[in-house]
Amino acid sequence: PEKHTVTDVGSKGTLGRTSSLTAAQTATSITLTWRPVEEATGYIIFKWYGSSWEACAFSNATTYTFSGLPSGAKYRFAVLAYGTSNGILALAKDYAIIDTATKAAKPSKITATSTTSSITLSWPACKGATGYRIYYKSNGAWKVTVSTTSATSYTFKNLKAGAKYTFAVRPYIKNGSTVVWSDYTEFTAAAKPATVTAKATSSAKGKITLSWNQVNGSDGYQIYYKTGNGSYKLYKTVSKSTKSLSFSNLKSGTKYTFAVRAGIKTSSGNIYGAYKEATVTVK
Repeated sequence: PEKHTVTDVGSKGTLGRTSSLTAAQTATSITLTWRPVEEATGYIIFKWYGSSWEACAFSNATTYTFSGLPSGAKYRFAVLAYGTSNGILALAKDYAIIDTATKAAKPSKITATSTTSSITLSWPACKGATGYRIYYKSNGAWKVTVSTTSATSYTFKNLKAGAKYTFAVRPYIKNGSTVVWSDYTEFTAAAKPATVTAKATSSAKGKITLSWNQVNGSDGYQIYYKTGNGSYKLYKTVSKSTKSLSFSNLKSGTKYTFAVRAGIKTSSGNIYGAYKEATVTVK
């Protein structure tokens, strides 16, 4: 904001002190609001520049908005009432002060790594943020997992294999006694599904039956195969209700090795469990 010089800020005058000064924030603006002072003609808004107060705006109303501000920036403002009597400027007895800040931008991206019993969330640091609050959704309602942390990652433990979870990360800025909360970034992730139990049998000439158990949370299964000591190739991805496949017209005496793993679909991509191998030689 532009600086203006007012030499007698805080001087004793006839007007009352501005009261109930509050601030509403977005990522790029701060709106100050205060109670009207009786007989005031207008108000001078001051900004603290690190070593001195400077007038930066004037308002005839009891509100003023600073726009086009950078996100995650801290400010200290003061509001002083003034009036005129017979052409003479009269300043209020004192001014109201408030510490505030623009909201920090919410995390642009959250990533997750998981095991069958844990999920670790990570996100880029948000400019100006003092720290973060982490939430998870349970039965449709948000619950606080971590009240405040300055770290940019957190690990949820003791989770159920194959279960999906919805999380949220919310930055905040603390300036003096004021805390300014930003918007949430939501993220859905899943603990890795359990490893299947796979079995391959050849009970008839040229035929193989591959079967596996269904695991919690799976949205489908990937089937890979290789012959002899060759390299694995993806055969197909099957639905979550599928639990066996049959192969025929295979060459007798050939060794086949299959690898089966469960997969879960999330908004950030698919999450897969560990492979389970099953080897059989064709009759």
